[in-house]
Amino acid sequence: MEPFYPALALTGAVFLVFGVMSKPLRTGLLTAPMLAVGAGILASTLLGLQSHFRLDSPVIGAIGEVALAIVLFTDASGVDRKRLRREWALPARLLAIGLPLTMVAGALVGRLVLPDVPWMWLAAIAVILAPTDAALGIAILLNESVPQRIRDALNMESGLNDGIALPVLVAVLAALAAPADASRDLGWIVAAAADIALGAALGAAFGVVGGRMVDAAWKRGWIDETFARLVGPGLAILTFTVAHLLDKNGFVAAYVAGVMLGVRTEGLRERIRNFGEADGTQFSLLVFLLFGMVFVPATWSQWTPAVLAYALLSLTVARMLPVALGLAGCRLGLPTVAFMGWSGPRGIASVLYLAMVAQQFPQRPPVVDAAITLTVLLSVALHGLSAAPLAAAYGRRCSEAANPSAKARTAA
Repeated sequence: MEPFYPALALTGAVFLVFGVMSKPLRTGLLTAPMLAVGAGILASTLLGLQSHFRLDSPVIGAIGEVALAIVLFTDASGVDRKRLRREWALPARLLAIGLPLTMVAGALVGRLVLPDVPWMWLAAIAVILAPTDAALGIAILLNESVPQRIRDALNMESGLNDGIALPVLVAVLAALAAPADASRDLGWIVAAAADIALGAALGAAFGVVGGRMVDAAWKRGWIDETFARLVGPGLAILTFTVAHLLDKNGFVAAYVAGVMLGVRTEGLRERIRNFGEADGTQFSLLVFLLFGMVFVPATWSQWTPAVLAYALLSLTVARMLPVALGLAGCRLGLPTVAFMGWSGPRGIASVLYLAMVAQQFPQRPPVVDAAITLTVLLSVALHGLSAAPLAAAYGRRCSEAANPSAKARTAA
């Protein structure tokens, strides 16, 4: 059987089901990523499609890059810059302290449960699994009972940690490919910092200049509302691609372009965000569909108890402890710290980075693919199932803490 058409039909079916059931799939226990991954696994198993697609296919990597750039830009375009200037401390702590500690913790956990895997490959696994994907816990970001600054912090962390992790991963991969003595060169730290800074500067320029040009065109009546949906994805892809061609961090550039988007007309800005969210969701669902169709069947024979232990520890200890350390001194309270620690699902960035590693290292240890794939799969399921009830419970707790009299009346 020609694999293209069954895969295409499945893609259309997933898009159709999500369109028809979009509200419950965004706020319920069964989420859109779960639907896409499940459909991919089922189709691959029943139709044998896994034998026709390769994990290291450049097509998968390209789709993942475009999807991630659009999602980052769209999420960032909804950030309130004024509020962010007032409440920058939480995302800064998550990114500057929590993210590096998560990478270190991931490698140490790997050493504990996967002792036969070389240190540098453990570091690669940890870095690939460090970025978070807010889309897998979208119910948290949509629940208005969760304090806005908590939602903004998680959104900002998810948007920027993908790009921040990329230069670290490139450095780790360079160390893996280099002679043993070359791996001790720490010059990559300066290079990574410059890469992030220049990517951010480029993104800011595209966001401000591009946004103002679009705003001016809208005010002059040049933009047909039917085609306004092209503006957001177009600017996101252009920013990412130019940064990539200049060998700068395209993911950071795309996110900062969204944050700095120079569109001041509120109606147009809302259209750009809504249209971009729809387009980004389509690409995201396609990535998760390919993940279930290709990555899961390619690795499940390697899912040993040790790999399962690593996946569970990666989602809990290796994430929640660094977040707690990063937020120390913020006086948030244990429930809030635990809530933010758990709200770190792994998704598109990890899939994309694994595809990148697969292309560069055909002879990599099989446990690398297995550990990353199982961690993402468990995250899709566990974070998807827990996001809505956890957000509701935490939101109620915050409301009761802010209004003790209402809690007393309810108890009476």
